[in-house]
Amino acid sequence: LDLRPLVVEAAASADSGIALAALRALGVLGTKEDWPRLAAIAQGKGAFSPERSAAAALSLGGLGQGEAVVQSALQGLATEVVAQRVAAIAVFSELESSESVPLLATVLAAKGTRSERIAAAHALGRQAPTTPSALKALLAASASGDAALRAGCVQAIALAASRGLTSRLAYRKMLDLAKNKDERVRAAAIRAAAALDSVRFAKALKGISAGGSKLVLESIGEVLGALPGEVALGRLLELSTVSDPGMRQAAAMGLAKRRDPKSAEALSVLLADSSAPVRLAALAGLTSEDELRPFLEDEDPSLQAAALRGLVAAMGAEAAAPLVAGKLATSGDVLGSQLLWVGAWLTAER
Repeated sequence: LDLRPLVVEAAASADSGIALAALRALGVLGTKEDWPRLAAIAQGKGAFSPERSAAAALSLGGLGQGEAVVQSALQGLATEVVAQRVAAIAVFSELESSESVPLLATVLAAKGTRSERIAAAHALGRQAPTTPSALKALLAASASGDAALRAGCVQAIALAASRGLTSRLAYRKMLDLAKNKDERVRAAAIRAAAALDSVRFAKALKGISAGGSKLVLESIGEVLGALPGEVALGRLLELSTVSDPGMRQAAAMGLAKRRDPKSAEALSVLLADSSAPVRLAALAGLTSEDELRPFLEDEDPSLQAAALRGLVAAMGAEAAAPLVAGKLATSGDVLGSQLLWVGAWLTAER
């Protein structure tokens, strides 16, 4: 089954979700014929979003063209053409390059609109684990008077921590910002502090208040899922029964990360929740074929795709291929449905 023509067609879709999934898939299925179009998208030429530029750059990297993309993006960072500069920033949110750090730091510090500066912060978060000056720039900008920019810098530090960054100075700064008056900053700082030092943060969590913020509560729920101990588990079980579906979703995300009888029991209840996002989050906690197969027939396509990804992880890509073929055979000539199954199979953990 040659999937490339279908994926190439989908990459030009007006639907952003379908186009992004197809662009990422070209990193696996693409050929030399796709290099020029992917390069044009990565460079921001035409009516393309930064997200599409980043996805195209990542696919070019997968096709062995990563260094060429980096050099092109470095030129784009220095240009006065806004669309190309924004595309270049997006590229460095996916690809690593120490050469990009001084240019990105300049954008973050002064040059560019607020959205460009926040995007530059995210790109610096991608570089920070291997380039110390990127973290220095992010910590400096996290003191900005612009709350949105502060939150963007803190989110970037959380990203860097998830990729292996360790820093006592950054941890102390995040702990301070976890008490910031702006809920976006607090929520991001909670994730960052937990990623930087989960053991110390587990002890410090008692001194942090959500202040009635849904955003902060969701961050706490996610963090609690990764923290060991009965205190964290107890708080997750409380969140799993509240009336707010957003909070139940946060609890499901946390419980899905744990492997204990009480978490499993709570997840079984959440799998029957009236909210699809809650069920989707709870589904991530299932690992066996018997548990996952029934959700291939769920009425919600996102749950079907998630179940297939879980089955690929459980069975292996080759063993799960007949499931994809069966779904393609029954999906008719509907591009969105076909791409859903192909995308789920391609993006599943191997």
